[in-house]
Amino acid sequence: TAGSATKLYGAAVPTLTAIGTGFVNGDTLASLTTQPTVTTTATASSSVSNVPYVTTASGAVDPNYTITYAPGTLVVNPAPLTVAANNATKVYGQANPTFSASYTGFVLGEDATALFGTLGFATPATAASNVGSYAVAPNGLSSANYTITYAPGTLAVTPAPLTITAVNVLKQYGLAVPTLTATYAGFVNGDTAASLTTPVSLSSAVTGATHYGIYPITASGAAGSNYTISYVNGAIAVTPAILTITPVNVINSFGLAIPTLTATYAGFVNGDTSASLTSPLKLTVPATAGTPVGVYDIHASGAASQDYTIQYGPGAVAIIDNPGQEAFLTSLYKNVLGRPVETYGFVFWLTELSGGTSESDVANQIYNSAEAQQARANKTVPVITEQAAYQKALVAQANATKTTA
Repeated sequence: TAGSATKLYGAAVPTLTAIGTGFVNGDTLASLTTQPTVTTTATASSSVSNVPYVTTASGAVDPNYTITYAPGTLVVNPAPLTVAANNATKVYGQANPTFSASYTGFVLGEDATALFGTLGFATPATAASNVGSYAVAPNGLSSANYTITYAPGTLAVTPAPLTITAVNVLKQYGLAVPTLTATYAGFVNGDTAASLTTPVSLSSAVTGATHYGIYPITASGAAGSNYTISYVNGAIAVTPAILTITPVNVINSFGLAIPTLTATYAGFVNGDTSASLTSPLKLTVPATAGTPVGVYDIHASGAASQDYTIQYGPGAVAIIDNPGQEAFLTSLYKNVLGRPVETYGFVFWLTELSGGTSESDVANQIYNSAEAQQARANKTVPVITEQAAYQKALVAQANATKTTA
């Protein structure tokens, strides 16, 4: 009888033996004159089959026995095959990559084309999965010739790059520092700054008292497990404040020396004064004690400070030679307009008077001007009639004339 045996798919056919029944006198197979040969139609490449392959014995010879043969079987079992998912990586927010697998156990030079089905992979990871490691399990293949075992791999989700940039700021000298802000480049999955576990910190040494210049804004401290964060610092540019310097108008009698010229300053901050300027103001006027009656512009120049953009207002020296008319106009302005007469107004009305306009006409025009009407409506001047204002102005003129005399 041909012996039965088993082998794995792809393995060589094992050495086959025979079993003898019917021996007498203590004989065995070894007692035969010629030993039997056992063969099979199966080879190393024979596939797994539900029907065993036949083993056949033949060729035995011995004069003491009439020999008959019975077949045996050779069973081909599936070879073990491991399909292992290859490890993979992806960046947070990206779609899952195309997964692949490695095979261990193919025989006879075979590869994945010897298998049936479609290789697939199961993983809980998606584009929205947080940074971490996720199992990747292969599936979907079959083969009669292989017993398939699946080994999972790992998908490592790595942080996405996020750049936080401090927004540049323009701030005028003397003003408070505005709230510092940042822009974000790299958020995915609908994330925003609120998605970070620790918000960005924006800092600068600039205060309201910081002088003109450019100063850094430092971004730091943000944290979020799904992002690798880098920073781009910004800057605060402290720009000059506006400072207006206006020469003080001067009314000067003909023949007198021009008094020391002065100016007013509008726009100083942080407790600054004219002493804070790096270069002092210069005031000049093309007039002297002997300069004819008229109005002469005061020229302002020279003031400098990196913390201020300096602009100059108008100013003038008015040289007059009629103190009575000066007193007349001063009285009208005080009682009708509620303010001092300005230099150019002074010269305008003095010119009108010297040109032949009567004092009563001047009083009428000033009393009925839009400014005077508004002052009366706002009750910023005492209630007075035009005639009363005119009479007061004449008295002031008379008194000034007497004093001069």
